[in-house]
This record gives sequence, C-alpha cells and structure tokens, in this order.
Amino acid sequence: MSEKRGCPPSGQLLTIIMMSLVTGFMLVTAVVAAAVPDFTNLRATVSAIPVIPVLLAVCLLAGGGVAAGLLVGGFGERFLPRIMALSVFICALSLAANAQTNVYFVTGLGAVVAVFLYKTRCHELTIPAKLRPLLDRDLSRRLILLALFLLFTLVIGITTSFRYSTFSSTTFDFGIFIQAMENMARGGAPLTTVERGRELTHFAVHFSPVLYLLLPFYYIFRSPYFLFWAAAALIGAGVFPLAGICRKLGLGTPYVLGFSILYILYPVMGNANFTDFHENVFLPLFILLTVWFALSGKAVPTAVFSLALLSVKEDAAVYAVALALWMILSGKPGKIRWTGLGIMAGSVLYFLLATRIIVLCGGEIMTSRFADYQVGSGGLFEVAKNLFLDAGYLLSRIFTEGRFQYWLWMLVPLLALPVRADVTWLPLMIPMLVINLMPEWKYQYNVSYQYSFGTGALLIVLAAVSLLRIKESSLKKYLMMTAICLCIIFSAGLTLHNITYYTGLQVKNGQTCEEVQKALDKLPKDASVTATTCLCPHLYDIKELYTVPIYYESYRQTDYYIEDTRNSSSKADYDKVTAQFERWGYVPVLETGFIRIWSRTGAPS
Repeated sequence: MSEKRGCPPSGQLLTIIMMSLVTGFMLVTAVVAAAVPDFTNLRATVSAIPVIPVLLAVCLLAGGGVAAGLLVGGFGERFLPRIMALSVFICALSLAANAQTNVYFVTGLGAVVAVFLYKTRCHELTIPAKLRPLLDRDLSRRLILLALFLLFTLVIGITTSFRYSTFSSTTFDFGIFIQAMENMARGGAPLTTVERGRELTHFAVHFSPVLYLLLPFYYIFRSPYFLFWAAAALIGAGVFPLAGICRKLGLGTPYVLGFSILYILYPVMGNANFTDFHENVFLPLFILLTVWFALSGKAVPTAVFSLALLSVKEDAAVYAVALALWMILSGKPGKIRWTGLGIMAGSVLYFLLATRIIVLCGGEIMTSRFADYQVGSGGLFEVAKNLFLDAGYLLSRIFTEGRFQYWLWMLVPLLALPVRADVTWLPLMIPMLVINLMPEWKYQYNVSYQYSFGTGALLIVLAAVSLLRIKESSLKKYLMMTAICLCIIFSAGLTLHNITYYTGLQVKNGQTCEEVQKALDKLPKDASVTATTCLCPHLYDIKELYTVPIYYESYRQTDYYIEDTRNSSSKADYDKVTAQFERWGYVPVLETGFIRIWSRTGAPS
C-alpha cells in the first residue's frame, strides 16, 4: 500500500531548503568564477558582479530546488542530495579551470567534492538493468573504447595543432623533431641544426630509433601537423591495452570502462601534449602492452614490446627494468619470470649500447641532471654509490616543494591508490623516482612536460591493482567515481585551460598567422636562416637553420635573420640579438604580421 504524500515534517522541509540554498549558491558561484578572469582578485570580482542579481539567482535556484524536493516522493531523498553534489562538482570544475596550475587549491576543491560525493551516497547509483547486458557484450565495450580513443585524438589533435598554427610551438622540442623527421624523409638520418647549433644527428642527444616507426606515415602526411596527430593517437591508443589489463586483473565491466575513462581524463595524458611532440609519447602504449601480454602469460609479445619500449630512448631502460622486476616478483607463470630476467639483462645491455652510440654520434649522456648526487668522478656509478652511502640525501631531494606539488598532481587524482598496491607491484613506482623526482632538471617533475607520460601509465595500472584488493563493493564504487571526478577537476586547471587558450588564439590570430606562414614559405629552401624560437618550427624544411636563443654555439652570419616582434619574456635578450645582426650590416627587407625579415647583402632573393 503506497504511502500518502503530503507536506513533509518541518525538519525535512528545513533540510530541503538548506540543500536547495547550497545548490543555488554553488551554481551561481560557478557562473561567477567563469565570468571573472581572476576570482582571487576580490576588487575585480565585486566590481564586475552586482550583488542583487547574484542573490536573485541564488533564490530562484533555491526555490526551484524546494519545489522539486516537494514534488518528488520522500522529499527527494535521492533526487535533491545528488543534485546538490552535482552542483558542488560543477562549482569546483569552474573554480579549478580559473585556478589553472594552483595544485594546492585544486587539491582542496577535490577534497570538498570527495566529501559531498560520499555524504550524498552518489556512488550507490547503479547502471540501469536494461543497459547491463548491453555493456557486457564485447562489441559494446570495443565501441566505447573506440569512441574514447577517437574523442581524445580529435580534441587533443585539433587543439595542439592550433598551438602550432598560432606560432606558439618552439624550437625545443618541436623544432628539433620536425626538422629531424624531414631530414629522415630526405636522406634517412635524423639530422638537425637547431638542437646543438650545428648539423648533428638527434641520436647524439637521445638514441630514439622508434622515430623510424613514424617515417612511413610521415611520407604520406608530409606536414608538421602529422606529429601532433600522431602524438594524440599514440597516447589515446593506451585505452585498449589498459582495458585488457583491467580484464586480466579480474575487474568487472564497469571498472574496465571506468579506468578507460580515467586514463583519457588523467591530467598528464592530455596536458603534456601541449608542450609539443616528443618521442616519450610512445611510452604509455608500449608500457601498457608489455603489462597486458605479461599478465596474459604471452612471453614473445611481452619481449617484443619491451624491446619496442627500449627503442623510445636510452632512459626507457628504467621502465623496462621496473617491468622486468615486477615480472620476476609477481609469481606469474614460469616463462614470464624467465622473460623478466631476460628483459632485465637485455635492458642493461641495451642501455650500455645506446649510450655508446650517443658518444659515437658526437654527444654524451645527460648525467648532469643527476649532478647533485655526484661528489666524485661523476657518472651514474658515482650516483648509485653516493645514494647507498647517504639515502637521507635522496629523501631530502624528492620532498622539496616543487616535487611535492608533482606528487599531488600525479597521486591525488588517483586517490593515492598506487601506493596501496601489493608489494610485488611496487617496482612500477621506480620510474617515478628515477625519471621524475631525482633529477635536478625541473621539467622532469612538471606535469606539463612529456617526462610523465610513462609514469602516469604505470600509476594508473597500480591504481587498478589497488582497487582490485578492496573487497567492499560500495567503497570500490565510491573510489572509482571519485577518481574520475578528481581527474576531471585536475584536468580543468591544465588540459582544459590549454584547449580553450589555443582555440581562442586560433580564432583571434588565425588570419595574421596565415599571412606570416605565407611569407616564410617564400624563403628560398637552400638559404641559411637564423630565426627566433617560435618561428623555427615553421622553417623545418630549411636545411641550414639556427635558433634564437642559441645555447651551444655562437650566432652565425646566415643569409637571413627572422625576428618575432611579439612581446616576450625574453624580449630584452632578443633585442640584443637583433642589435648584433644590425651591426653585421643586416637590413630589414620585409615586415608582415608579427615578423620582420632581415637580409645581408648578397643573400639569395
């Protein structure tokens, strides 16, 4: 017999009113945060947002919430609390997008959202019974994974292309890689003139034979834009082996799809693409494929993709050794243990070979990034010895403020689940220590750079392993839902900001940039050119090209000097370079958009 509906008791009515007020306030705050560029500037906010319209909006939304609560049976016990939690999430999302890289503030927002999700029991929401059989079908899962892959590739591919088309990409690292790819297409060798200020193979800096996997496709799509789309596709493709890993671990379909969604929303995966192309984009796919095949007990594919992983860069041996150590400790079938031993030995030999090739090509390995751990003759052996003698020094280095922020960016969106993994899986944390936290090179512990791609993939695997160990179904659902929400909030301050920024830049300056590109295209390809950093990537087909600033050589008297006249944080330095070319007798021959082309007497026209 159904209960008679009527006016709820006064206590319940007060609860409805309070929840409605919170909902209205949060939604209005979200709009205010989106409308005011810097909500931390109280004067700007107060002057830009009149108080009366804000109060009216809160009251109207609250009134609507009260009405809805009264109309829904049981005063909206399920409806209104979850709407309130949704409003808190929307508000946090808007504030995080405004806060951008303030990780402490974003972490606080994430904590508030986590509390509201728990208190309103949002994790008790279930998949409708009619959809469950559909999601359990292999075809349905594959289509969802394909949709996630395509969505990631399209959004990241398009918006990172805007970074290039608006002349925001720089010599380091995009100018290096597009010039190397073009020279590979011409003669087979990854030669660059911008990386070290003289013609040199890129293998003298990093041994990355994996670049040849892209060469056949570059022949087809002979354009700098190809590298942006290739990077987006390679990162996005990680959802396929990750889903396979989750299934091999024994996670159900909702969690398989949940971790796939989490992967494409994880801040590092999208955000680091906006510092242009780097060979590290291969790392997540090869790492996840290696783990997937190892869990499947397939020794040959495991070894093959471990070798592919090593080919990314000489320091990829750190990832391979970590994976090998996990295979040895994991208790998997005997052949996988033996495969792990083989991979470990092969990784060490490969690293020695790769570093030797770098030296033979005229370069040296970058042990300087570990200079703080060297007090003797130098070298990696010296680093290992000193760490053994003073492990406390290592701890003092990996818990500095900058690195602590890195811990937050990487672990909070995953609710610190990776550190809860079984001890046999913890070797997968080694790359985070060695690649990201130990070096003094500040970009390696910055989530806006490519050094976190491989680490991010491993942390997501560890989060899946940790979630599997949790037996309580309700807690497991809560952690999965909260992790996805936190990834969205954290990405709002990083990836979403970049997406909107470069899209807006393309809309605003697209026509001017096209004019500048046309002017650059008219330069003779056999001329020698010196250009400022944001122009070099657009001159990749000039064989003799040098960058400003130049870090490794002196400036040369090339046929042309091309100046970027836009305001820059290094404008004073660029003005000195321009003055140097003026003293050499260069004269401006063309000015269009934001570039000024200087030529010396006798330069080809």
